Amino acid sequence: MSQVAAKIETNLPEFNQTLAQYIALTRLTPADALLKQGTKLGFALSKRFSQLSPAKGQVRADRRREMLAGMGLAVRNKAREFAYRKTMAQATNIRTRQGALLMEVTKRGNLKKNARTWWQVAVDRELSIRESGRGYVSFSARMGSLERLMSSGAVTEKKQVDRINRQVSRVGLKAAANDSTLTFTFENEGIIEGISRLKGRAAVAASLADVRADMLLYIQRKLAENAKKAAGN
Repeated sequence: MSQVAAKIETNLPEFNQTLAQYIALTRLTPADALLKQGTKLGFALSKRFSQLSPAKGQVRADRRREMLAGMGLAVRNKAREFAYRKTMAQATNIRTRQGALLMEVTKRGNLKKNARTWWQVAVDRELSIRESGRGYVSFSARMGSLERLMSSGAVTEKKQVDRINRQVSRVGLKAAANDSTLTFTFENEGIIEGISRLKGRAAVAASLADVRADMLLYIQRKLAENAKKAAGN
């Protein structure tokens, strides 16, 4: 299922059993059936993962509350570099030139009104980066239609990349006559961590259950139709 498959296979056997029954009742090839249900699973995962995302502003508020309580905050190099670009050395005491600090300036190099210190800029940037990633897990599963992309056989893998072109996940199809496989792989460390948590594993299990329930409805309807035809003969 993914790089954390061993931790989230709670109802995968039942899903696969229903999928096999579904394939037997359709005119689809195993590969085409996998792509059809894989598309539904991608949507289900994205929807379930989105429910795990914190509310807008919650990440920032929680971290500030922790900092006020005395907890530290790890600031990545990217945020530090941003702060260096936005600040210049300024003296807090003009007469004595003591207490020089890196302070926030305008594009022209003038000190901003209510300027923040270098550290304040860096912390705010770090919090903004963390806030922007609140829907990252949901985005990683939002693969769109796999049928249109892979059904021709020309493409056997679809990759999901973020805004700066980093690959965060992929779906791969291995088609064979009797043993086709569709694999969801999540590659970003933060995404894998989120999915590995209890709520993340529960979201995967619920997504599989959603798609399985949809297949069961089809199976029940098809079996009823077949029984009615057999009775008519």
